[in-house]
Amino acid sequence: GGSSINAQVANRGGPGDYDEWASSGATGWGWEDVLPYFRRLECDLDFGGEFHGTNGPLPIKRVRQSDWSGFIRAISDAYDALGLHFRPDFNGAFGDGYSVVPLTNRNGHRVSSAMAYLPETVRSRRNLTILSETTVARLTFLGTTVTGVETENKSGVQSYSASCVILCAGALHSPAILMRSGIGPAKELVQFGIPIVADLKGVGQNLQEHPTICVSAYLKPADR
Repeated sequence: GGSSINAQVANRGGPGDYDEWASSGATGWGWEDVLPYFRRLECDLDFGGEFHGTNGPLPIKRVRQSDWSGFIRAISDAYDALGLHFRPDFNGAFGDGYSVVPLTNRNGHRVSSAMAYLPETVRSRRNLTILSETTVARLTFLGTTVTGVETENKSGVQSYSASCVILCAGALHSPAILMRSGIGPAKELVQFGIPIVADLKGVGQNLQEHPTICVSAYLKPADR
């Protein structure tokens, strides 16, 4: 889900993940490259220092140990007994252990990306137009240079030209838009009659879901 319907979790990836991207050819995506942007986007309400920002639009906080439920305290005690150490700041220095998740939350209320970056003062700007209920069909090109996007909605197809296009549609839709636009594995694109702009075999591949163990238990109100 997006930030409006998810669990408000604001976890970062491990530094090694970003460094692997950079070593695979994604110049500018190493850990030291992305850390300044993580700091810039956040207003961390609990931590500062080299890993965190305090002036960004997105508030981030954690449930304090004093507010943990009995169930969470029991889980914490079990981890401690197994030799796992509590890490107060999941997004700080990377290492093994367990943490409470950082949340995009202020005063008990969710703060989505739209709420953080698109308040009314921004939405009313003359140089910003937001298109709702509109889908990006594909990118448009002049040779191999992106010149705009083609969109679809109930009114039909519309093209928009721009000197700069930022594709930011998430882990699933970003590669789908690229492939519909002719950027991706050529063998797959030709099967759908899509003209090839760039034969990039990695597009639409290598999606990895993070490992997760879910434990659900019904607890009496007094034990929660």
